Amino acid sequence: MLFKQLSAKWAERICRAAGETDSYKIALTRYVFESILSFWLSVTILLIVAWLVGMVKTIFLIGFTGAFIKSFSGGLHMSTPLRCAVGGAIALVAVSYIATFLPITSIPWVIILLIMVVMNLIVWLNAPREAKGKPLTTKQKSILGVLAKIIILLISIICLLWTKNWGVNELFYGTVFQVINLLDLAAQGIEKVDCVFGKIERKPVF
Repeated sequence: MLFKQLSAKWAERICRAAGETDSYKIALTRYVFESILSFWLSVTILLIVAWLVGMVKTIFLIGFTGAFIKSFSGGLHMSTPLRCAVGGAIALVAVSYIATFLPITSIPWVIILLIMVVMNLIVWLNAPREAKGKPLTTKQKSILGVLAKIIILLISIICLLWTKNWGVNELFYGTVFQVINLLDLAAQGIEKVDCVFGKIERKPVF
């Protein structure tokens, strides 16, 4: 809520100073500010968590992959940037442990192929899935959808042909992590986690 309020104030001031009155452009400016603030909050929390568990490289490569794909495919968010950052950090730690103990090189090629086919289908059917409050036109959504399909196809080729190369393990798990966020089932799960975080925030400390 704080980020949204700050972003709205900054957007209004900048647009007013520039003589801009278009409501869409004002909303877009607000969203950009809110995204920047949320991004740095997420990076800060993720850096702390990654350092604490000693998995900085794995967590950041998986997180970067997910964030890159999400910028085109869209994805789900919790109701506040703080909840999103904390929940994302917890999820990335869990995925990173799986990536460490079950690397892509230990998975049969046929299974990897099946997973990537499913990932492509999910992206083709659901991308872009945008969070509430993100001002996108129909044309912009169409362009993002096409780019998301191209990116997931390229990642699939890399994961299938260059499985043993550096960073491909994190690329694979980062892709799986983000694409799952396009599913309705994931939306239901995130909504429940969001409610749990809300109860924790409302619970008195003493």
